[in-house]
Amino acid sequence: MNLQRVPPSMMLITTLLLQVLAGCAGAVESGIGQTVDDFALLDQAGHQQQLSRQAVVPLLVLYSYAPGCPIARQDLATLDALASIHATDLRIWLIDATPDEDQAIVRSELQELGSPLTVVFDRAQLVIHPLGITRTGEALVIDTATWTVRWRGPVDDRLGYGSQKAVASRHFLADAISALLAHQPPQTDTPRAKGCAITQSDEHRTSDYATDIAPILESRCVQCHCSGGVAPFALSSNAAVLRHAAMIREVVRTRRMPPWQVDAQPGTFLDQGSLSDAQSRTLVRWIESAPAPSTGADPLTRARPPGPDWPLGTPDLVVDCPPQSIPANGVLPYQRFEVALDLPQDCWVRGYDLRPSQPKVMHHAFAFIVKPGEQVTPGAPRFTGLDDFFANYVPGNPPAFLPEGTAKFLPKGSHLAFQIHYTTDGVATVDHPRLALYFLPGPPEHELKIASARSMNFLIPPGQADVPVSAFRRVPVPITVYALAPHMHTRGSWMTYTVVYPDGHEETLLSVPHYDFNWQFLYRLATPRQIPAGSRIEIHGGFDNSSFNELNPDPTASVRWGQQSWDEMFIGYVMYTRD
Repeated sequence: MNLQRVPPSMMLITTLLLQVLAGCAGAVESGIGQTVDDFALLDQAGHQQQLSRQAVVPLLVLYSYAPGCPIARQDLATLDALASIHATDLRIWLIDATPDEDQAIVRSELQELGSPLTVVFDRAQLVIHPLGITRTGEALVIDTATWTVRWRGPVDDRLGYGSQKAVASRHFLADAISALLAHQPPQTDTPRAKGCAITQSDEHRTSDYATDIAPILESRCVQCHCSGGVAPFALSSNAAVLRHAAMIREVVRTRRMPPWQVDAQPGTFLDQGSLSDAQSRTLVRWIESAPAPSTGADPLTRARPPGPDWPLGTPDLVVDCPPQSIPANGVLPYQRFEVALDLPQDCWVRGYDLRPSQPKVMHHAFAFIVKPGEQVTPGAPRFTGLDDFFANYVPGNPPAFLPEGTAKFLPKGSHLAFQIHYTTDGVATVDHPRLALYFLPGPPEHELKIASARSMNFLIPPGQADVPVSAFRRVPVPITVYALAPHMHTRGSWMTYTVVYPDGHEETLLSVPHYDFNWQFLYRLATPRQIPAGSRIEIHGGFDNSSFNELNPDPTASVRWGQQSWDEMFIGYVMYTRD
């Protein structure tokens, strides 16, 4: 056998190469270098925080947190200090993935410890699962230029399970941040983080397309994602779902779909259209498992009987509107027209269904009552939806009868003024709007009314990401509130409704953390609220005039109140009866 002596220099090179390869393997195994896909989560203030909007700083730190965890509690002071030292270079988010976490407990602990940090809640565990986060006490440093994990590990070496040093001898997170901000590689000899184990929901569950996935899509998606629907593609088969799986995962993780924008417990509102945490988790993890095409019966392909022409039943009156010609492209002004009703007597309307023939191009629509002898003045508050409207249409809001025992008054000899906002779809078309009306045989127990709290005196500076605006409306007589409808335009970002009662205590009726101009819902309370005289209904909200707002037509513009969608409005509608 011919053995050759290996020179010492070659042995050294080989040893170094093996160490590098081992380090690379360890980095891959630990998730360093992993791309972090975009996500959006709600924070402890009820606002939406989105990963992709954090590119204004070089680094984002995600720290796995849960209230009551001893290590996490003691790490907060160090995290607060790092956030202060590097205020212009990084942001630190605490991410709480505890299932069904009580936000009040989190707010209480942060207040107790004096921490100003933002906590985002990942109850569905859509973020921690692909990142392999299994314990509290772990920090991940994300490079916002590449959206990759550059380092992960514990804050320092001060804390352990049942042990604690007076002073840390190694400052792992601080050193990693300093190195990355200096464009240097961070240390690689970081130990695993110690902390409280996070309960992993449905960790070992395998979902079945036919029994688990298709029912979710049928109940929450297919209403719009069908042939001829308002959505851009139809989810009509397993093959279609797999073709669009990456997009489904993205819009669920970023809370863009389903377009139910409310932060509320299930059962708070009627027709609540959101995915539950369990549904989101089941759907996203099924997609992340790279499922093979289904070979069994496909629930999405089965024939469905055509729905009735009018879901609320045969109308008592159908108002046919003049056809509206919609070009293939361009930004369109509001379409305004009037239609005579020729009512022989006063009528009480218990329900309505305003609908387009071409749903892809109708963004929203209002109808206003024009009383006998009244003249319609374009731009006048009565006919712009400033304080009241008779009927409306918004995609995704199914038609429904008005609350039991209520109706709207439609006087004899009146007619209707319509205001419709159309968008183009790349193909010229003609829309034939119709309004179905359903009458009561006589007066109701209560007349249903609509009022608003609004502000018209605001200025939105260029480039500002969160410009706060508030308004209120006093309640001079006892009322019962049945529904709420926020209204802003393309820069609208968030809105809340709060009742301030005569004794000073407050109740939040509605919180919309991420308002979307494309989906202007009427939120109908499952349990109507009785509001005593002397109360005040406050609305608080914000406008996003930054370049991060994808709907923003011009981040360089100063914006005030106006009728067009490139102007702004700030209105909180309230549907109510007098008690």
